[in-house]
Amino acid sequence: MTNFDFLKDIDPDLFTIAGIAEKLYRDEYFEQCMGQTRRFAENAVKKVLGSHAPYDATFDELINTLKDRSGGAAIEKEFIDDLYFLKKAGNLSVHGATVKKDAITAMECLRRMFEVAINYAVHLDKTNAHLLKKNYDEELLLLGRPKQEQTLKEKYLAAKQILEKQDKKKEKTQKPLSTKKLKKTVKKPLPKIKTEKIKPAEKETKQQKKIKGKKLSTKTLISKKSKQNKSSKQKEPGLPLFLNPVIITISFFFGAIVIALIGVLMRNFH
Repeated sequence: MTNFDFLKDIDPDLFTIAGIAEKLYRDEYFEQCMGQTRRFAENAVKKVLGSHAPYDATFDELINTLKDRSGGAAIEKEFIDDLYFLKKAGNLSVHGATVKKDAITAMECLRRMFEVAINYAVHLDKTNAHLLKKNYDEELLLLGRPKQEQTLKEKYLAAKQILEKQDKKKEKTQKPLSTKKLKKTVKKPLPKIKTEKIKPAEKETKQQKKIKGKKLSTKTLISKKSKQNKSSKQKEPGLPLFLNPVIITISFFFGAIVIALIGVLMRNFH
C-alpha cells in the first residue's frame, strides 16, 4: 500500500513511476528518487496537455504551454509551481557532479509529486475533488503498509491520557460548591431559634452562690460581735466620783494647801 493507490485505476503508468520513487527513497537512493519525481511530473504535463503538447518539446516548453493555457485558478498555479520545483530538483540530481545524500529535498519532492498526482486526478475527473483534502503520509511511505498495532510507548501514552481525564473528572466532583450554587440549592430560609432571656440572678452558678453565702455569713458575724461589744461597754457600771483616784489626789492636795494656810494665819494672829 502506498500514498498513490488512488492512481492505480486512473493511470497505471504514473502509479508505477510513483511507486518506484517511494521505493528508492526507502532504500536511501535520494538522488534517484528525485529523478523519478521529475519523470512523473513531465509525463503528467504531457497527459494534461494531450494534443496541445508540442512535438518533441522540452520540459520547460511543456510547462510554459500549460502556463499559457491556464485560466489563473489557484489549483492551476499550485500545479505549475510544483512542476517547476520537481523539474529543478530533478535536473540537479541527474546532472550533478557529486552525489548528495539529501533526504530532506527528496522528501519534499515526494510531497510535491503527491500534489501533482492529486491535481492530475481532479483534472481528469471532477468527482475526485475529495482527494484535495488528503495529505502525504510519511509513515505509510516508510512502513509500506497502514499502521495496525500500537507500540508499547503509544499504549502507555494512551492509558496515561485516560487516567489524567479520570483524575480531572474526580477533581471536579470533589470541588466544594460555590456560594452562588449554595444559594440556588438552599431556597428556604432556616427557621429562627427562640432564645429565652436569662435573668442575671439565674446565671449564677452553684459555686458562686456558695461563695456569696459564706461572705454574707462572715459579715453578719462581724457586725453582731461589734454590736455586742458596744452593748457590753454601755452596760458596764462606772465607779462613783468620790472613789475615783484622781479626785481623791486632787482633794488631798487642796486639803493640804488649806491646812497650811490656816497654820500661817494662826501664827500671824498670835
